Amino acid sequence: MIHIKDLSVKFNDLTVLENINIDVEKGEIVHILGPNGSGKTTLVKIILGLAKPSSGTITINTKKIGYLQQIIKVNATFPTTLGEVIYSGFSKQNLRMKKEDKALILSWLEKMQIPSLYTKQFSELSGGQRQRVLLIRAIISKPDLLVLDEPTSALDPDFRKHFYEIIQLLNQEGMTILNITHDLDSRFVDCSNNVLYLDRTIKFFGSYCVFQDTYVNKEHHHHVDRDI
Repeated sequence: MIHIKDLSVKFNDLTVLENINIDVEKGEIVHILGPNGSGKTTLVKIILGLAKPSSGTITINTKKIGYLQQIIKVNATFPTTLGEVIYSGFSKQNLRMKKEDKALILSWLEKMQIPSLYTKQFSELSGGQRQRVLLIRAIISKPDLLVLDEPTSALDPDFRKHFYEIIQLLNQEGMTILNITHDLDSRFVDCSNNVLYLDRTIKFFGSYCVFQDTYVNKEHHHHVDRDI
């Protein structure tokens, strides 16, 4: 799905990413970890085509990419309903929403445990509710690749477990998922998931369970725990 070779990014004299080599196979989940300023968001911007590397190459074998960015501030005076926000994520839209499209949106609101909010103004939602709505928007057109940037930052602890269950289900259906996170919780992640630990260079890339055994539980214990 993603092939990155000898990729480096420099801003003036500052090296943000250096000599990054990654292959992400179709159907993988990769959790991207690292301290602030480690280059995680820059890497995602390059994957999304929003930034270019200074050197090296990146190949992505799909144009169907869903993206959930970090919580955004909403203009309270901008009139748009929750349903309209999600509908903007459809690959094909009509002036009037089709019944089956509305039914699909309603079914996802049910899955996200916010079934009664369809006609609510988006600006009136809480941060956690907005995050759920924007996640639906990112996945509603069934992208091949889903990129999540700190998706659980505004979610309450009770919903996080459900969120990860949804992510695992999407992955089982074949979706490739990149998840930038600071709160990777061992209760919600299994050994089939991979971890990319970045700090300008790749410090670790492999199975979550190997990461736990060789990286978290040994010499880097305090450092990594703080960043996760």
